[in-house]
Amino acid sequence: MAISDNRRHALHNRLDDVLGPQEAATLMDHLPPLWAEVATKRDLDVLGDKIRGEFSERLASHTRALALAITGNTAVVAMLAFAAANL
Repeated sequence: MAISDNRRHALHNRLDDVLGPQEAATLMDHLPPLWAEVATKRDLDVLGDKIRGEFSERLASHTRALALAITGNTAVVAMLAFAAANL
């Protein structure tokens, strides 16, 4: 069940009555905000590891493709140079 602002306010008022204003405020401060799901440091660490791994894989793939392209271009230039020298 989703918690609305009204329900959260009612809870705070009830805690105020039972525990007192300072204790109610302390307890309410430990509830997650309504506007977003809170990410923990562990969540961010896992996401960072995933991003780094994906980046490394893509970088390696692009590096292999670039090396192959450079090798191919070098071979073509060498063949053209050889052909021009034998004319």
